[in-house]
Amino acid sequence: MLSFLQNKHVTLTLLVFFVAILTTRQFVIVHDETLVLLCFVLFLTFLYVALKDMVTATFNDRALQIEKEFNDLYSLKEQTLQLLANHHEKQVSLLNEIDSLMLFTKSEVNNIIQTRQAALRSKLIAEFRNKLNTALKKEDAFFQFIQQSTNNIVMNNILENINGSGGELLKATSFEEGIRILEEGANAAQETV
Repeated sequence: MLSFLQNKHVTLTLLVFFVAILTTRQFVIVHDETLVLLCFVLFLTFLYVALKDMVTATFNDRALQIEKEFNDLYSLKEQTLQLLANHHEKQVSLLNEIDSLMLFTKSEVNNIIQTRQAALRSKLIAEFRNKLNTALKKEDAFFQFIQQSTNNIVMNNILENINGSGGELLKATSFEEGIRILEEGANAAQETV
């Protein structure tokens, strides 16, 4: 029975009937204004009791809906932030890869340039040496030609002078000079032995 009395609706209804019985039996005398006020308060109380659960349920439903929307929005923002973080990590990793690729490319380009420069330098040196050797050979050939031409001219002049009027004196002087050179060579050979 106590659980029956603990229900707010039953207690309120019993209280209203108890006041109504007391008023009708004239234990409590009530004036018109007081009766209107009492009826108004009872109307508001019944209205509150009757609509309280409905209003509370409506507010609870609305609160649950707002909480669900908030949780959905929060999870959506969390997913967006996670996607942004992943995208940022990918961008950073891509930038690092581009930087490492640029460093690798620069080093490779520098290696290629250095290799090409060394090859060009060695090729130029080889061509320059070939051209210098060719020029030296041509110069030697030219000097040999000049020496041979000079020898021929001198030889022809000597032969002309020997065959001429003073040729006997030149022959004798040349003969004596040749003998002297041979004797000096023989003396030098004996001294070394």
